[in-house]
Amino acid sequence: MKETLEAKLVYTTERQRFYKLNRIVDKFPRKIDLVKEIDDTIPYIKPTHKEVLTPIFEACKQGVDVICVSDAHTHIERLVFAGCEYTMNGETKYTSVSMLHIDGKLTMSIYGGNSKDVHPDEVYLRRIAAANGYTLQINQ
Repeated sequence: MKETLEAKLVYTTERQRFYKLNRIVDKFPRKIDLVKEIDDTIPYIKPTHKEVLTPIFEACKQGVDVICVSDAHTHIERLVFAGCEYTMNGETKYTSVSMLHIDGKLTMSIYGGNSKDVHPDEVYLRRIAAANGYTLQINQ
């Protein structure tokens, strides 16, 4: 019997939803080199966040326990990113650790995107669970 990957919605913005996982995952439906992607992202961290985020991003090279499902603001598109949770000034915050998506499909903004390529969050989370050999359970 497969082990369960539990995902809990922990934070939302107007266009993003962050899910905290009960396990670290390092395999994704869209094959990426997470270490390279994090190394490519670190130089773009805001100077005010660099001291806090750089060590957290470095730790994420082993895998992540936060997933960010993000909707485009200019057209119909949903992409999924590896994420992290961190504390700054006593407040818990969430961000993605890579600029390259781990699931979802890029769509043509000049055509308004493609609603057929946008799925419920559960679909992406299930694919991430499967890529890591788990079944998915979403906790409320």
